[in-house]
Amino acid sequence: MNIDNVILAIEAEQYDFEPTLRIPGLQEVRNEELILRLSEGSSSVFANKVVRSVFTSNPEEKIRKVIDFYESKQKSFAWWVGPKSQPYDLSLRLKSKGFTLEDEYVGLATSVQQAPSFESSQWTVREALTEPELRNHVAINAEVWGMDLTSVEAAIRERMSYISLPGRRGGYIVAYNNEGLPIGNGTFRISSDGQTMYLIGSAVLPEYRNKGVYHSLLQYRINKSKEEGCQLLTVQARIGTSEPILRRLGFKEYCKFEMFVKQF
Repeated sequence: MNIDNVILAIEAEQYDFEPTLRIPGLQEVRNEELILRLSEGSSSVFANKVVRSVFTSNPEEKIRKVIDFYESKQKSFAWWVGPKSQPYDLSLRLKSKGFTLEDEYVGLATSVQQAPSFESSQWTVREALTEPELRNHVAINAEVWGMDLTSVEAAIRERMSYISLPGRRGGYIVAYNNEGLPIGNGTFRISSDGQTMYLIGSAVLPEYRNKGVYHSLLQYRINKSKEEGCQLLTVQARIGTSEPILRRLGFKEYCKFEMFVKQF
């Protein structure tokens, strides 16, 4: 796979969903130039976001329409700027309109064949398939990233809707300690062509970091990718958290992303 195709695969994590997916309360705009989402029940900028924008003409007008869309709903939102985003100066245009650079991510990838392997761990990792297990998954995010109660409930509804989807290509996993308490989570989804597994975030409770939980969550997904016949593992890794870990494990950088946020 050439470099440009790897970059496209990394970027596609944000929008390569099953075409039959319908999540209650989720609005989506999807066309050749723009993909955005708005979650009626969530205030999280991870649920309300522009994930792809390729404005080759009239960018100012189109940027203003996107801002007006979220402002009309009084929804703060994120705008992801990646290697394929247009216009080329989109970051500067967003800053001039009151967006702040909230975070930066690195697009990393490795072949499944070259993926690392870890020794057996004391932590148990399993896929979340019931509402209590999905609540455990969301509870980790709520503690690590901060989520209000309304956003928590919206996230649980979204996950419940997803796991009941016929032919779904992804899932949610939770790591548990010896007492059966949730201590970390992760998400994965396989691309529409079956070639790539997207590693979509992991979170570990602060008191369990540097104890192999992250590695256990990663190993589960690596094993799953092999079972499914995937060829590539990709991740949009947050700088300073998962990014340095994955680099040490052999993942290679291909691109970068900026996450801008507009508050209302």
